[in-house]
Amino acid sequence: ARVRQEAGQVPDAARATLRARARTAAGALVLDEAATRRLVDQQLRDAGWEADSTTLTHAAGARPQKGRNQAIAEWPTATGPADYVLFAGLTAVGVVEAKRHDRNVRAALGQAARYARGFAPMDGAALPAGGPWGVAPEGPAHVPFHFATNGRPFLRQLLEQSGIWFRDARRETNHPRALEGWYTPQGLLDLLAQDTAGADAALAATPSDFLPLRDYQHAAIRAAERAIADGRREILLAMATGTGKTRTLLALVYRLIKAGRFRRVLFLVDRTALGEQALEAFETVRLEGLQRFVDVYDVKALGDLRPDRDTRLHLATVQGMVRRLLLPGDGDVPLPADAYDCVVVDEAHRGYVLDRELGDAELGFRNEADFLSKYRRVLDHFDAVRIALTATPALHTTAIFGAPVYTYSYRQAVVDGWLVD
Repeated sequence: ARVRQEAGQVPDAARATLRARARTAAGALVLDEAATRRLVDQQLRDAGWEADSTTLTHAAGARPQKGRNQAIAEWPTATGPADYVLFAGLTAVGVVEAKRHDRNVRAALGQAARYARGFAPMDGAALPAGGPWGVAPEGPAHVPFHFATNGRPFLRQLLEQSGIWFRDARRETNHPRALEGWYTPQGLLDLLAQDTAGADAALAATPSDFLPLRDYQHAAIRAAERAIADGRREILLAMATGTGKTRTLLALVYRLIKAGRFRRVLFLVDRTALGEQALEAFETVRLEGLQRFVDVYDVKALGDLRPDRDTRLHLATVQGMVRRLLLPGDGDVPLPADAYDCVVVDEAHRGYVLDRELGDAELGFRNEADFLSKYRRVLDHFDAVRIALTATPALHTTAIFGAPVYTYSYRQAVVDGWLVD
């Protein structure tokens, strides 16, 4: 009470000066590398790794063990000690470089790659089968997955100074990218087991004629698959209203899952009615051998909060994912960054406008900008290829997904006889 009384006697100008000095001091506070590692320790533990950069170190006797997923700090390599090496059992799957809070994160990936190349099996540690993998022009990398972080949460406006930068070094064409969260141990093992090059080759060699589609829908699928093979992470297909966008997505998802190109797909809509329509298509459309998608693969519907291990498709609304990711309840375990490796957005243009009737789910958004911001955060949360379909590729759509890789316009559909003018 005495402090409050004395504070009340301080002139307003003096209080303003004190606040300004406090803000300046807070802005000048930069976490050193040790403090950053304490943040990274907790982030890794939240993702399922055993991590403690002060006790779980190579010098303290920490070694990889079967059945344990450990982030062992200060692991020796031929080019110096790595800040962390991620071990899934005895297998070294990742190298992590942790920098001070104010350092450029993307630039630190080169140091992680150097430690990955200098890693040699020792003290029971093993390298994944199939390596080393090329990292031109520096040479082969022994550990496939490289990470760099400064502990700061992902912020798109400060892309290279925040988040967790990641590179899959198994293919020279793989580019670094920023993640919002860490991979789980199982997520890295699943990624390691994927043969994306083989899947891309299988898709290119397998025609889609066995699917009940029209010629332009086959063309849209081929364009999307070529873009994926070329390394595109954001893919937009523009098809006029009434030309069967949902059926096209259904066939595309079936091919991608069947070829093993993706492990699990999130089918994202912005209205419950659209999700129910999409689920009806997955439950009724006959595909290969007259089987339905739900006959072949496990599908989670709108009401399911989390996918299972064998789930291949999960339908969800934007609003539902916002609640699960950004507004979790007590005891809720957030979905990891590797929960889905492909996000499909049906009617992508609808996810950015609130000029229609608001439902209960949308009333929590302040305005259209707030909705768009949270929509983008949902997309950013997962380390996934994003495929979107729209009839109207407006500026706010192409700003996220890029220019369409395939367009089937209303005029062309009328000329071809599929639509009536």
